[in-house]
Amino acid sequence: MGPITRVVGLEQTFVRQRPAPAETGKLSTMLTAEGGGSTLEPVDVDDATLFLARFANEAVGSFESTRFAAGRRNHNRLEVNGSKGSVVFDLEDLNRLQYYNAEDPKDVPGFRSIQTTEGCHPYIDHWWPPGHAIGYQNTFVNQFADFFEAIVKDTKPEPGFEAGLANQRVLDAVSRSITAGGWVDLPQPSAAHP
Repeated sequence: MGPITRVVGLEQTFVRQRPAPAETGKLSTMLTAEGGGSTLEPVDVDDATLFLARFANEAVGSFESTRFAAGRRNHNRLEVNGSKGSVVFDLEDLNRLQYYNAEDPKDVPGFRSIQTTEGCHPYIDHWWPPGHAIGYQNTFVNQFADFFEAIVKDTKPEPGFEAGLANQRVLDAVSRSITAGGWVDLPQPSAAHP
């Protein structure tokens, strides 16, 4: 979508106190943030954050992150919509894309499901036979493969530091927007300085 030029955000904390974490040392307890007893601690983080964004190419975007989405375990969803179609990715169904083409015949409109486990799709030719799903853990293997390939070929891995820095600048602008209560412009980096 290109660089984000402007944002406006809001955040909300719904639960002001939570049970203190259990001292079990179990990784599963730490990762699910389950309370361990009757002692309550104050909450100083947001339960929901949302922001609107304007892109340099005049596209607009909406972003949401919340702990209060019952039934969503790892619902990291990306959706891009345009005049000619839409594409949707959801990490909870990571081997499938939902695709809509506005130029489809009028008698068969609708989203189609694309199973991304054929040998022609990126990365899958390094895994199982076509049609066999890969899992969440396999995506990290793909990241390491890209990183090591960049070392061997003496190229920058993508996304790299610059993309991470651009993301942090957007998040900083969202935080400043929440504090100020209005839109915040992001300085656009020059070609020499991302």
